[in-house]
Amino acid sequence: MDRGRQVAAGLVLLVAGSCLASGVIQDVPLSAAQAGMGEVSLLAGGPLAGWCNPALLADQSGPRVVEAGGAELLGSGEGYGVIGASWRVSDRVTVGAAAASLGASVGELDADANPTGNTLSHGTLSGGFLGAVAPLRWLECGLALKGYRDDLEGVRAQGCTADAGLKLSRLDGAWWGGVAMRNLPVASGGQYGSGPASTPPVEARAGFGCDVPSLRVRVGVEVVQVRHRDSRTGVGAEWRPWGPLAVRLGMIDVEVSPRQLTMGLSFAIHGFDFAYALATHPLGVSNRVGLSYAFGNPNPPDRAP
Repeated sequence: MDRGRQVAAGLVLLVAGSCLASGVIQDVPLSAAQAGMGEVSLLAGGPLAGWCNPALLADQSGPRVVEAGGAELLGSGEGYGVIGASWRVSDRVTVGAAAASLGASVGELDADANPTGNTLSHGTLSGGFLGAVAPLRWLECGLALKGYRDDLEGVRAQGCTADAGLKLSRLDGAWWGGVAMRNLPVASGGQYGSGPASTPPVEARAGFGCDVPSLRVRVGVEVVQVRHRDSRTGVGAEWRPWGPLAVRLGMIDVEVSPRQLTMGLSFAIHGFDFAYALATHPLGVSNRVGLSYAFGNPNPPDRAP
């Protein structure tokens, strides 16, 4: 790869890496609902929240849920699409699957950093299966097995990783906490070609959430530590002024400047939930949309102690 293409490839990775650090990412397919709440996974549920912590797969709105969404970071050539589904097999066991596709592109530069008119691209595909078990009413455990493929201008890295997570809850649902380890290496399919194609970095998550029924508000905080990167913190809140309507606010990287603000709305009707989220970003503004559909009784059965 000559110098010009190295410069352009570096810009592609800068865009993708910056998005990875802030949520418009190559491996975590966030739902629009979660994105609007400072990306706090413990305030979400279902197949896409389970991609952040597989134990959250059990916190879904119906026995069967299908969820899809997309995002675009304006001005960066970055965007992704995501789809997930989950099924509550019994009052203790939930299984699901999710997949995501990310693409980023940037204009090619020559050796003097002048535009050539060509475009370089970076794409990532990931997908896998998730499972959650609730052995006790206050404990949920989850596992996920995922495959990935990362392509950058003909250079490919691929392999398989695993996630593990726990969620602990007070029996009355007043508060809950969770921890997860993500992208634990399982198998590597090798790298084809020489270049900066990458594998998903190991990641640790820990968070806490609580419910304030008198105000119709839920709030949460989550710390994410990605290997070889600075940690980041997200805080978020969801307010339901009216049953079908949810208003969401959040902040990411609250310990650094500039802080990234998030906000979102969703509306639910007849099992469908339409969601939108907006987030500020050093590279621009990201917009996310999402749609989920819950089949059957929206109230999960009580779990035996």
